[in-house]
Amino acid sequence: MSISTPSRFRIPRQFWLVLRKLHIEPASVLRRAGMLLTLIEDEKRRITDAHFFSILDAIGELSNDPAIGLKMGCQFQAAALPPLHAGGLLRT
Repeated sequence: MSISTPSRFRIPRQFWLVLRKLHIEPASVLRRAGMLLTLIEDEKRRITDAHFFSILDAIGELSNDPAIGLKMGCQFQAAALPPLHAGGLLRT
């Protein structure tokens, strides 16, 4: 049995709010990742896995905190995140 995950998904607004709360500017992250700044406001825009990993790499490069990923994960409110299923994020 194989589980397929979507190749494109949306980044919820809460993601950018969490970055700001942790003193990381979303625009700086997107510039570092080589992506358009409009992604911050456009919740309907879908990105690829590769783009998302570029964003995560940029966060790691801009933060001096080796635990930034854990701190981000602790800040998310589950009710504000997109629904999940066994294969990953749902396409909406």
